[in-house]
Amino acid sequence: MNEPDIVGGDTPDPSKDDSIPIDPRTVARVARLLRWYPSDWRARYGNEFEAMLYSSFNAGEGGARLSLDVVKEGLIARVVGSGVVGTVAPPLKRARASVAEIFVGIVGFLVAATVLSHYVERWRAFPTSTALERAQRSIGPVLRSAQDAIRSPSVSPAQRYAAEKPYFLEAQRLWNHAYLHQASGAPVAFDQIMHISLDAAAACLGIILVVGLIAGVTTLTRRRRTRLLVPGILLAAAGGVLVLREIAFRSSRFPYSFSLEIRAVLRGSPWAWPSVAYSLFPLLAVVLIALGGAILLSRAELGVHACKWMGRLAVGTGALLVVALVCTLGWALTLSSQAPGYLFWSHQGVFGTSLLSVFVVAVLIMAGATGLVIGGSTRCLRTESFESA
Repeated sequence: MNEPDIVGGDTPDPSKDDSIPIDPRTVARVARLLRWYPSDWRARYGNEFEAMLYSSFNAGEGGARLSLDVVKEGLIARVVGSGVVGTVAPPLKRARASVAEIFVGIVGFLVAATVLSHYVERWRAFPTSTALERAQRSIGPVLRSAQDAIRSPSVSPAQRYAAEKPYFLEAQRLWNHAYLHQASGAPVAFDQIMHISLDAAAACLGIILVVGLIAGVTTLTRRRRTRLLVPGILLAAAGGVLVLREIAFRSSRFPYSFSLEIRAVLRGSPWAWPSVAYSLFPLLAVVLIALGGAILLSRAELGVHACKWMGRLAVGTGALLVVALVCTLGWALTLSSQAPGYLFWSHQGVFGTSLLSVFVVAVLIMAGATGLVIGGSTRCLRTESFESA
């Protein structure tokens, strides 16, 4: 349904024909359905497709199935028209969409790798971490009871600090002890190579975003101001969220105990909001940066040479992501041989599941993101894509 079955520019518009009674609700429904299609598609096929919809509704065929088909085909037309897939969009538009794909792919890879690193941060201490986990669970209720007891306004800051200090010292001792038993051999080498590759990929991501911002500023000085309003707002909001995250970090005394703080907020203790914000705001900022950056890169005036240069940069970034992915798999295999049962360690995954579930999901996302970067770089570097640019 990308192109309507009824063609011909002389087709009458039933909504403007007084001889055909039209229900106002039908007119509103047709208008809503047409908005699912991009503006250039509506300019070319809108009248014919609108006539077909009115004809179907008058014949009693305007059920939910027809609406769902129209919505589905409208979304497909938007995706194809944006240049993300297919060859309908102009070559330069397809290249800009590929740059946006590269940006989203790198962001997705880094997010998945960061989440995985968070869940496996104590891999060097396994299996001693299981004993430390039990010790931390035992001291947690005592610490919470002490905190609740000294929340009274009559307690001075000095008294509060004196009461909490022993528990802070014990928690710090447990945390330091978790890194006394260092793993050796291949896992350490794989871990270091993986982090170096991720740092380099993050630098490439920053370069792509800076180039997009420069191109966006150039576009703003020329024309089409409203087209860059949305990505500008999203990126500015991401910056504001990161500032609030830093404020929350400075205000929080427990920036890493998210589960403890979220329970405190649910119990009605507003003093715990900084730690919750510290944990949630980075995720919100990443989503805003991914959306804003992708829209900016697809709309900014990136020329042929800029897109090809981005493609070359994406080739190097894709190689870095492949190295990081291979090192992640090699790290897991060698560490599992040194510490059997590590990937099946419970209480590390989501909702108390084993670490294997988190590992598999993260690796799948990383592999898909790598494919997106490599595919986008291929489209940018394909010379025939710019024949009509």
